[in-house]
Amino acid sequence: MLPLQVDIWSLLTDVSLGTWLGFVVTLITSVGVYLLRRSQQKTKLRRSLISELEEQDLDRVIKAVNSSESAVPPDDNGESPELDPSELPPAGTLPTQIYTSNAGSLGILSQDEVDDIVSYYSGLLTQKAIINSIRSDNGSMAADQKELRDKITDLEDERSSLVDTLENAKSIR
Repeated sequence: MLPLQVDIWSLLTDVSLGTWLGFVVTLITSVGVYLLRRSQQKTKLRRSLISELEEQDLDRVIKAVNSSESAVPPDDNGESPELDPSELPPAGTLPTQIYTSNAGSLGILSQDEVDDIVSYYSGLLTQKAIINSIRSDNGSMAADQKELRDKITDLEDERSSLVDTLENAKSIR
């Protein structure tokens, strides 16, 4: 009986060792595939955002703001003239669809990237609302126009910096 017990024990340990080895290999492979897909998602999201950022034509808005100031100098109170709605490009020249459709996926990026992206797009969406208000002749408030004048150049700098940040991220290379 003793040889039969040894054969059963040997069979059980072989099955158990094979099972554990298969489990470990499957686990390592699954984690590897998950990490690879996550890296690909990050790269795809960064590239999409870069593409959208490069399409945004903030220079046209800056030129429109600057041309209104050079055409009519500020009054005695230092107030700038009202912006000419016909000179401002439509807010659609500042696309945000990729950002809005992927806002829930931003968490896969680094916290610094997310902070920069959200900060930039929050400012951009505010400026787009002001542009829409000016262009729709709803009599935008002077404070809104002043905010557009004050922030649009900074927003362009922020956009350029964000593109650089996303291009230099580890996963994009």
